[in-house]
Amino acid sequence: MLSASSWVRSSRCSRVSATDQIEDGDTAMLVFEARAGERDVQGVDILRFDDRGKISELIVMVRPMSGMLALADEMKRMLEAA
Repeated sequence: MLSASSWVRSSRCSRVSATDQIEDGDTAMLVFEARAGERDVQGVDILRFDDRGKISELIVMVRPMSGMLALADEMKRMLEAA
């Protein structure tokens, strides 16, 4: 689950805070709030782990749409700079 919160922080969001964490078997969910650009964002990261404990799938859901677009812009800038 730290991987998910690290990913959110690396996208240049500010005020990132995990508000809930749920684990069940090979699946974990991290509920978070953040600020991307001028937008407040609420999101959920769903992580699935393989037999070795490595992340095999990551699903990210963000709301509202304006926050999702701001987050996408930040991620684009981050990837272009890499």
